[in-house]
Amino acid sequence: MASQTGVGVVGMSGNSAGLYGNSSYDYAAVLNGKVKITGNLEKAGGSFKIDHPLDPANKYLCHSFVESPDMKNVYDGVVVLDGKGEAEIDLPDWFGILNKDFRYQLTAIGAPGPNLYIAEEISEATTSNYGSKNSNKKKNSRLDCRRRIRYESLMAGNRYT
Repeated sequence: MASQTGVGVVGMSGNSAGLYGNSSYDYAAVLNGKVKITGNLEKAGGSFKIDHPLDPANKYLCHSFVESPDMKNVYDGVVVLDGKGEAEIDLPDWFGILNKDFRYQLTAIGAPGPNLYIAEEISEATTSNYGSKNSNKKKNSRLDCRRRIRYESLMAGNRYT
C-alpha cells in the first residue's frame, strides 16, 4: 500500500512493543533499504550475509560482526609449526579481494616463543607464512584486516523479493 504521508507503517504502544512480527518458517521482517534505529538495539546475536566476491550471483559469505569504527574482518586460529619452525596457512580464494591493510598478532602457547615472526606479509596471495626458532610448538594467530569492498558495492540487487 502506498503512503500519502511518507510513512508506510506506524506502530505505537504505551506499554509493549509498538511493532511486532513473527514467522515460524521465514523472516519475521524483510526491510529493503537503509534502516535507522534511534534507541538501543538489543539482539540475541549478530551476523550478516554478503554476496560472494568471486560469484556474487550464486553464492554468499556469512560472517558474524566485530564492533569497530572500521569495517573489519577478523580471522584467528591455532597452528603448529613444522620441524623447521615454519607454518603456512591457506586463506580462502576470495580473501585478497575482500580484505586489505592486514594486522598480524602471534602468541606462543605452552612455552615462550622467542623470535616468533611473520615470515612474509600477505599481499594478494592466499597464504600466510609464520616462523620461529621453536619447532613443533603451537602458536595462536590472529589477523585483522579492513574490508576492501564496501557492503553497498557488493549488493548486486534485491534478492529477497
